[in-house]
Amino acid sequence: MFSFLLLWTLCSMPQTTAPASFASDTISIYGSCWDVATGVDLKVNVTALVDGKKLNVGSSNENGIFDLPIPVAASHLTFEARGYRPVSTAMFVPDKNQKNERFKIGMTMIALDSQLIGSPYKPGIKKTDVAANGDGAVQTHFEVRDAYMNKLLTAKICLTFVKSGQTYCLNTDSASAPMVSFVGELDDVDLKVTADGFESYHGGLKIDPGRTGDYLYQVKLLKIVSPILALTLNSPDSLNVEYFITQNDSSGTWLPFVKGKPWTDIMLKNVKPGKHTIKAVLAGSKTVLLEENFNVMPGLNFRAIHVDIPLPKSDNTVVSAGNHTSGRSPDNVTLYFDQSSYALRTKTKLTLDSISGFLTKMPDSRVRVTGHTDNVGKHALNVSLSEYRARVVANYLRQKGIEPQQIDFNWKGPDSPVAVNDSEENKIKNRRVEVQVFRK
Repeated sequence: MFSFLLLWTLCSMPQTTAPASFASDTISIYGSCWDVATGVDLKVNVTALVDGKKLNVGSSNENGIFDLPIPVAASHLTFEARGYRPVSTAMFVPDKNQKNERFKIGMTMIALDSQLIGSPYKPGIKKTDVAANGDGAVQTHFEVRDAYMNKLLTAKICLTFVKSGQTYCLNTDSASAPMVSFVGELDDVDLKVTADGFESYHGGLKIDPGRTGDYLYQVKLLKIVSPILALTLNSPDSLNVEYFITQNDSSGTWLPFVKGKPWTDIMLKNVKPGKHTIKAVLAGSKTVLLEENFNVMPGLNFRAIHVDIPLPKSDNTVVSAGNHTSGRSPDNVTLYFDQSSYALRTKTKLTLDSISGFLTKMPDSRVRVTGHTDNVGKHALNVSLSEYRARVVANYLRQKGIEPQQIDFNWKGPDSPVAVNDSEENKIKNRRVEVQVFRK
């Protein structure tokens, strides 16, 4: 798995406040940065790099939580906390139409004074001499650990003595020789530590001439986390959606990573770079609601997924004229009810979710709702039942945010059948509400 994360400080670049012109072309990020050793959320300042300019976008609150607008044109984000190593990552918003979307992210940070810790060397720990500069010199030992898991790492340590200019490189092996020892000069040392999959460390050692006894230095490295995929998932509340994501490699394996609610914001770490596919299906079925391809780049990737439910063609809901697709009117839709009932079926609600989505996007459209019944029972009761059916549909649309002035409704009882009421099969067809959508 290829992974890459830019970790650098932009201190030399001029810092400004994001101009008002970015206000309409932003996404929002919320979440926290935390200490890798303690898990405590940190108060951080966040900046974005846009067209070579470092823009201050805001800070987290006293509890360490941030909720900030980010220009979609930004190429990098930098998180800074006092006493911690700054974290900067490339960012990608491939679809600029995703402005106003909201994403959850989280970053680990490491305290500067916790990356290199010195302590007296404890006898009995295995060591390996790799260089010597005289008998009786103070021995200095090193080990490299994962800052989060505290596991010993296979790493390369290079020490350059400032006075002599001599450089010694030590290779640690976490399995067979986790400790190494260096019989060093009483001199300042430039220290560089690298390990595959971890951020490198570059610092200095100042050897105390008056120190006696062997000494141990622990170097803690922060794991590289990249690429990161931040997803926001949107689907109707009444729908249980199962999402699948995979890289389009030879295996073609689909792995479900979230199902149903309340999961709407997901952050996936160490995703493979390259082309991926995301698919949304109706949970418990093979009905594909959405399928999209996209590329993941090294860094932080933002992707909003919107599941737009088409009007279902099922035995309970019939599209009588045209289908609802994005930007097109659903025309005439028939909703069916159980005998003597005005309760909305689950599939009926899905249809109304789709219609409300269209009406919300097309505020110049109107909907006409008409209630009907079969001819079983008294005429007056059937008229009342048809009224209840029309009202419950209209109320559902209003609850979904449709303006009252967009909705007209009436009822006709048993007086406008679409089939002769001579069989149960035909009566089912008459227990209905007709929904007509019009464009002005």
